[in-house]
Amino acid sequence: MSMSQEQISTQQIDPVLQGIKDRSESYLSTIYALHGFILAVKRTSTFPKENIHTSIGRRMHYANGKSKRDFCTPDLVIQLDHAQGIIGEAKLLICQNTEDNWAKYVKQAKRYDNDLIGWWTTDELIERTNLVWITELTFSSKIGDYFKEKIDTGEIQFDRPFAVIEYSKHQKAREFLFLRTRIGDMPGSISQAFKQGVEIPLETLIFENQEKKFYDAKPSDIEYVMDILWQNIFTQEALTNQDGKSRYDDKEKVWRIPVQVDGLTLNIQKLYGAVGGENREVEYPQKAWIKEALDKFVSIGLAVPGSKGDEYIIQFKKFSRPMEKFINLIHKKKKNTQSSGKQLPLFDLPSENNQV
Repeated sequence: MSMSQEQISTQQIDPVLQGIKDRSESYLSTIYALHGFILAVKRTSTFPKENIHTSIGRRMHYANGKSKRDFCTPDLVIQLDHAQGIIGEAKLLICQNTEDNWAKYVKQAKRYDNDLIGWWTTDELIERTNLVWITELTFSSKIGDYFKEKIDTGEIQFDRPFAVIEYSKHQKAREFLFLRTRIGDMPGSISQAFKQGVEIPLETLIFENQEKKFYDAKPSDIEYVMDILWQNIFTQEALTNQDGKSRYDDKEKVWRIPVQVDGLTLNIQKLYGAVGGENREVEYPQKAWIKEALDKFVSIGLAVPGSKGDEYIIQFKKFSRPMEKFINLIHKKKKNTQSSGKQLPLFDLPSENNQV
């Protein structure tokens, strides 16, 4: 490969890689924000903690809905007691969109400004609900001003108290999550605490929530799911061969690891998401996300379909930078397809055929 070709290829890949990394970091930060908000509410609330119920991704039906299909799934549902609750949505990259697109987020917030069925009460209804919108500190001024202007001019009308919560991570002797009210109010004692700002140690959050990597929204990029599977599931299986079904191919220098979509999905849900199954609790990651990732491995030569319908054989190698490797292979495949069979040379990452 000539230097000019390598430079062109690197320029093509780098923006794609950086975009995926940024969106992946935002996705993880959203998970931290949701779990951090729950923990901050519990710590600052005077409501008895044994009466507080929480859920990330809960199916709620509209009280005035005409069918079971009339439902919404807020990112966050918190019941403080039998009469008071919080509905929340987290959109950390919202202000990277143009203002013309913000209207759809306002519309989404308004969807929760209704009597919703699905609370942990006898009739599944609740008397009072606060609405919160959680966003990145970097963007909170813009989105806060946007909501405030629309509310002040009467263009947006909320029947329930509405607040924008800003979120950030910062470093002291330890890393902390910081949450603070940008506009609006929260219920009871929580309101004053959030106006001043609440800090949650990141290590506490990770310990209490077992380092979750998914919530009810699908990641923007399938490479995020692929990276988690490769680094956290397939690497461990190659190291331990717990079920005794994996085998090392000395000729091809790969571990051949059989996986089934249902079993793999359940494993990921238990480790990094939610199994769901209980009334109104949703599951994540969904089976379709995992299958899409496995199909993508097949398309770039890192897996083959198994003998059974939902089985795949992973052809595992240890990569020092898995996500970069996947993006490189996907980009190369797209270019080869577009060139009608002519292979366009792209930069290769260092040889990584090392056995685990």
